Amino acid sequence: MPEQEPRQRRRKVTLACEPCRERKARCDGVKPLCSTCRRRSLGIEQCVYKVGNARTACSDDYTKALHERIRHLEQACALHGIDPDALPDGHNDQPVHTQRQAELDAMVMGTSQGQILTPLSSAATEGIENSSNSRRVTAMGTTTDEEDIGQCHDTTQAFYGSSSAASFLKEACVTVNPPLSSQTSRNSHAATVEPSSLYSGIEKLVLPPRPLADHLKERYFQQVYYLYPFFDKEAFEHAYESLWLPSGQASRPEEYQDLGLGGDATTIAFHSSLNSIFALGCIFSDLSTVAKTTAYEVFFNRAKQDIGLDLLDMNDLSVVQTLLLVALVLQGTPFPDRCWNSVGVACRVAQGLGLHSMLKYDAQESRVWQVRRRTWHGCVVLDT
Repeated sequence: MPEQEPRQRRRKVTLACEPCRERKARCDGVKPLCSTCRRRSLGIEQCVYKVGNARTACSDDYTKALHERIRHLEQACALHGIDPDALPDGHNDQPVHTQRQAELDAMVMGTSQGQILTPLSSAATEGIENSSNSRRVTAMGTTTDEEDIGQCHDTTQAFYGSSSAASFLKEACVTVNPPLSSQTSRNSHAATVEPSSLYSGIEKLVLPPRPLADHLKERYFQQVYYLYPFFDKEAFEHAYESLWLPSGQASRPEEYQDLGLGGDATTIAFHSSLNSIFALGCIFSDLSTVAKTTAYEVFFNRAKQDIGLDLLDMNDLSVVQTLLLVALVLQGTPFPDRCWNSVGVACRVAQGLGLHSMLKYDAQESRVWQVRRRTWHGCVVLDT
């Protein structure tokens, strides 16, 4: 049986004639008359090869439209006496900013008189708390120290119960030593802290220029705060203003002491929260894209530096509020685990403070209880 000759491959051509293209038939591209047209008895005038097709025709039409548009714009410029060659090249030049945006960018990039990170005033650093003090662990697993045990706090402020060791020690201290006033207690506690410890980590507590700080803070309160109002705005504003006052002029009103953030502007919790607020304010600021990214990274990195065991040692309402603010910043980052864990730690500290066991809402409840309730609601919202 004779061997079959291998089938000859069809020759591929880059261009088919118009009749073959319309019929979607195989064209061998032979000129002046292809084999298919020859079999169909078509003439040379019908077997025509055209370089253009639907795709190139569409591209040609688009190019013509662009040329006509350019010609129209050139005529409009000539009519109004504008030289097209004198116009700036928008591809190479930086975008034109407003005067306010340029000023804010200069502050961020460090080209103005003030740098983005300037040391705090002496008033803001006089009472910096040292978190390395001796601490103890209560029966509920929360930390406290000798000063805390000796103070006469309301037992309902912490979720311990009457049978816990912490409640027993507090009752014993109250019986043996009469409670001092809150102001006297704070003064005695500040006197026992070594002077060198007051300024430990002072290089971390820095502020941006005042105009930039005010702008970022205003943007936060306009865009974010009313969605997550888990701290007292008035108390925070008072503490914020005290950062810019000379030494000796800052005050700590008693009405702000138990509201968390705003009670004391010299704690690491307040400064971590302030940097978180600055970072959130950058998102809605008038800064350019480059300056916005730079400022956001600087403020968020400084907020993260204070998140650790030293912050948890404070064990008060401001810690919960700080962790919630950090979680808000982390929502816009590619680190969902960090956000989830920050909210989880905030919920655990809040439970240790008894925020989850508050009574039914009462319109006549005190300002402190309102803030505590809003803080717990913030934990619930961010945890869902």
